[in-house]
Amino acid sequence: MQEIEKPCGNKMQEIEKPCTSYNENTVCQDTFQYCALAGAALACSGLKDCGIIVHGSPGCGWVCRWMRSDHAIVNYVPVISDVILEDDIIFGGIKKLDESVGWGLKSWKPKVLYILQACSGSLISDPIESVIAKYEFESDIPIINIDSGGYRGLAATGVDMVFTETLKRFARDVENPDDKSVNLIAPFLMGSSDWVFDLDEIKRLLTEMGLKINCVLTQNTSLEDIVKFNHAKRNLYLTYENLPDFNDYEDAHDIKRIGFDIPLPIGIANTEEWYFAVAEEFGLRKKAEEVLKRERKGLRNLNFWYNATWVMNWVSNKRVVVAGPAPWAASFANFLYYDLATFPEIIVLYDETENSIERAKGILTELKKDFEPIILENPLYIQVLEAIRSRPIEFAVGRNQEKMLFEGEGIAHLSLAGMQTILGHFNFIPYPSMGYKGILYLLSMLGRVVEGAFHEPQKWKDLKFKWT
Repeated sequence: MQEIEKPCGNKMQEIEKPCTSYNENTVCQDTFQYCALAGAALACSGLKDCGIIVHGSPGCGWVCRWMRSDHAIVNYVPVISDVILEDDIIFGGIKKLDESVGWGLKSWKPKVLYILQACSGSLISDPIESVIAKYEFESDIPIINIDSGGYRGLAATGVDMVFTETLKRFARDVENPDDKSVNLIAPFLMGSSDWVFDLDEIKRLLTEMGLKINCVLTQNTSLEDIVKFNHAKRNLYLTYENLPDFNDYEDAHDIKRIGFDIPLPIGIANTEEWYFAVAEEFGLRKKAEEVLKRERKGLRNLNFWYNATWVMNWVSNKRVVVAGPAPWAASFANFLYYDLATFPEIIVLYDETENSIERAKGILTELKKDFEPIILENPLYIQVLEAIRSRPIEFAVGRNQEKMLFEGEGIAHLSLAGMQTILGHFNFIPYPSMGYKGILYLLSMLGRVVEGAFHEPQKWKDLKFKWT
């Protein structure tokens, strides 16, 4: 047989062997990540009464509609693309943008219009500011231009741009900020596919503690909420990602950042650590203890229900892969280990910034003292497969995008991370996975994957992908 070679990083290997050497310059980058345009659309579509024009190709318009769909449960935002094609890239697409902006303002009558530049729209350097000046003068409607080409970064970059430009345009200072008021930052970047309902539970828990939710950046957020953004002294982050331009805005307005060094409130152990850490920041520890004491009462009946006992017994002492955005994956690994006595043998952390990965690894510090999980940082899929083959894994929990990866390896997979609506992953039942209440949802979901893993072993074996 003639030897056939393929590129692998800076080396060549026989095609019969999987790629086993990697570096930052590898040509094998195959993981699913959202680009800056997607992040910008996600942040914009959390704002009420806005409209979005995508200055880019039709495909980029569809990416933004997918992102918009995560908010459509409570807030529908119109999105169109001005459909830049080959001729427009060569000769300029400003005429299409002009017509699209005029149509959008007339048809939608938004309180604010965003122009999001996709890669094609960004690269051709159309004079967008002239279109904005014309229509702002004629309509008196604010128009914000975001240069969110995907080559600028991943989702957090786009989110950073939208947050910063929106606050610069609308937020107003106040002399005496409220010390018991808090802004919630980037709930969609925490990584849970149930994030819309998780946010409701987070807001409920904080309100029970005695805090006031000043503004959410962004989900079902009004312009009035944006105007009073600076009324809160603290921003509680629901992501570990760095947002550098937004951080500069916070520093300029003396707003404190909290939440980076604590897990998300997934399960009992995480919820207590998160809740008490937030309470200490506001001097509300005693009140927080009272709230959680009441929350525990809602779980006591689990001890007497057969299904709950069955799930917890079957899940305990199993070996699991957890893969997803870094805040969620690290927090979920802690939940499995401390609440269910399940071993997250492989923890796959995806995120844009190095700081986010390091913060996620930080909350795994205690877990790593008890056993030695494999922790992968933004790995290639083939690296994930190699890790799986090195450990006795019984099921996986992660994003819908990796479902075929795990099931192809013969491992039952449960999708709990990622976005709500991407690839049809949608939760129609409004129930959270965060807080004590969320344990009921999580146990129900884990029951499904355990049943799939142990009642149909031959099915998974037949689906297993084999190297040839």
